[in-house]
Amino acid sequence: MIPVDPVKTRLVQEEDFNGILVPFFSFDSTVEGFTAMNKELKKRVEGK
Repeated sequence: MIPVDPVKTRLVQEEDFNGILVPFFSFDSTVEGFTAMNKELKKRVEGK
């Protein structure tokens, strides 16, 4: 997390995939999971 100002923080989320089989996998579900988690996290921290 990166502080932006006294009331804001930026969350940087990343995943590093490596190895010989990586080109053969689809990471759509990983992106969907990150997106869903980020939406729920936003709701929690904003109290919604």
